Amino acid sequence: MCGSGAVWSPILYNFYMRSSENRPQAAATSGRHLVRELENRHIQLIAIGGAIGSFLFVGSAQVIVDTGPSALLIYLIAGVTFFFGMRALGELLLSNLHYKSFRDAIDDILGPRAGFTVGWMYTMVWVLICVADSTAVATYVQYWWPGVPTVVVSVAMLALVTIINLIAVRAFGEFEFWFALIKVVAIVLIAVVGLFLIFTGFQVQAGVHPNILNLWSNGGLTCGFSHGASGFFRAFQLAFLAYGGVELVGTTSAEAKDPEKTLPKAVNALPLRISLFYIVPLAIILIVAPWFLFVPGKSPFVQVFALGGVAGVLIIAGVLNFVLLTAAASGTNSGIYAGSRMLFGLGESREGPRALEALSKRMIPLPAVLGLAIVCVVIALLLGIIPNAGEVYNTVSSMVSPLFLLVWGMIVAAYLVMCLRHGERHAASKFKSPGGVVVAALVLAMFLFNFVLGFCYPDALPGSLLACAYIVVLEIIYSLPPVRKHILAARALTD
Repeated sequence: MCGSGAVWSPILYNFYMRSSENRPQAAATSGRHLVRELENRHIQLIAIGGAIGSFLFVGSAQVIVDTGPSALLIYLIAGVTFFFGMRALGELLLSNLHYKSFRDAIDDILGPRAGFTVGWMYTMVWVLICVADSTAVATYVQYWWPGVPTVVVSVAMLALVTIINLIAVRAFGEFEFWFALIKVVAIVLIAVVGLFLIFTGFQVQAGVHPNILNLWSNGGLTCGFSHGASGFFRAFQLAFLAYGGVELVGTTSAEAKDPEKTLPKAVNALPLRISLFYIVPLAIILIVAPWFLFVPGKSPFVQVFALGGVAGVLIIAGVLNFVLLTAAASGTNSGIYAGSRMLFGLGESREGPRALEALSKRMIPLPAVLGLAIVCVVIALLLGIIPNAGEVYNTVSSMVSPLFLLVWGMIVAAYLVMCLRHGERHAASKFKSPGGVVVAALVLAMFLFNFVLGFCYPDALPGSLLACAYIVVLEIIYSLPPVRKHILAARALTD
């Protein structure tokens, strides 16, 4: 992989330099900038949408199978970690309102190499998620119309969310608001039905009724290792990946109205969201049915209704399929938004082609949105045309988890450096992260621990190795003397 990076680096550099020439009028030089159109309700629901993904509705079954009721403990630990990570991110962004995203903060505090690396890592994450979620949309559509080609639906989904993102940032906010609201309503209804089954003593199987003892009987919560320590720690990675996306709030900083009020509200509400949307629904279904009755790969919520022979389970499955479709569409929409804003920041800082910083008349980073969308569409088309391309993509997409963990590690590292080197910022902050550097150091250790875990499991190892290889390629590109000189020269002009 390193040799491959060395071959491609000069080609990428030539593209980089050509893109910087004959450039359109840029935001930084023209005084034009992103507009603050995202209201408090948008930010709140974007934060919720980032915390709730399709993993909750389907992927949580694997965590339950691996760890039993101690899945609740794992989600709680992951949730607490991300809450303190988000508080550190909030203080970091609000320490300088000129930061448009966490990449700007990392670039300023840790240096341009770190900003370059985290920006391109995060962009790669959202490219992979966009393609995966748009493909997932096709799978959910085929639940009702099996004959519809996957590639057609996937490309159509990408085209739709691209148009949404090109209209105005408020359009993105409105769609995310409703996407997130659908997921919230679905979880509330699932919880209500589950409580009904508990209080009516509904028979799940012959001789099996809802019982709170299910939370610690059968070797579940008592020992916490239904499949041994290996399964317990593997589940940590899955749970941390489930929360990936909550940092999307930090990407909206430059386009949020009154960020000093909206961002703290969104961050502080995170513990309640985690409790309501992860811990409570999963606790309910684990009370309704013993953990060992669940199987991986299927929604645990549909399974619990099917186990009890609940009338209308097909309707429930259909409704959940719609919710999953909505969650995947939300992920695609968020991916185009987050990835394009990251590309925009890279263009502004000259850590990417400068053409990426151009804005449309509606103050949308047009080249960044279109560039990201085109890459996603090309990958989706290749998946639909090339035999066995799906297997290759599945391997490459396994990079998402380790890259997410490294991005979060760099966010928390930037916070720690800010506190240690720029103590006056921390002292003046009106939104201090609880526990300061001590808690932040523990949070950083948790992210790094989960990253290292990726090298300990055969199914996670390819993604971890690919993530490392991708970072090596980025470092090779940054180390090219002309690229480094160009970035540092541009940085000197703005300092």
